[in-house]
Amino acid sequence: SDLYFSPRMYALGMVAFDHNYSLLLDLQQIYGGGIGWTAIKTPKQELDLKGTVQYEKQSFINAAPGVNQDLIGSTFAAIYALKLPRDMVFDQQVAYIPAWNNTRAYSITEANTLAIPAYKNIAFSIGTLDTYLNNPPPAIPSTKRNSFQFTFGATYVIKSKY
Repeated sequence: SDLYFSPRMYALGMVAFDHNYSLLLDLQQIYGGGIGWTAIKTPKQELDLKGTVQYEKQSFINAAPGVNQDLIGSTFAAIYALKLPRDMVFDQQVAYIPAWNNTRAYSITEANTLAIPAYKNIAFSIGTLDTYLNNPPPAIPSTKRNSFQFTFGATYVIKSKY
């Protein structure tokens, strides 16, 4: 959630949950707060830059004792939205998530989504999600540090009359 205190600056709170079987990540929980700046805001595009301080808990699948972590860290993110012809929207989000009490425990994510209106309130989306986790637990066979996903979606928008 965001609370603007000037036309381009805002305070924010965040909660994030992630599960990634291919990285052996059972659950990553992030709770934090920080500030954001709307660097670009036009009718066609918007770019927000955000920084937070947070608590992060990483739990891994079948982890040995001491592998799960409680971390204090940050998220540094850029979120870009571009309105395209025919009411299509392209969104891109990039985040670097370092931990300050374990500098090897960092991750990077990038997500791209193209939303395409189809008929009345129905839209389709295609996208990618790339996740890099620097500290996956040791496993046999060894765990890859990167996970790439290709996504498809469909949405139905309920428009309010209020």
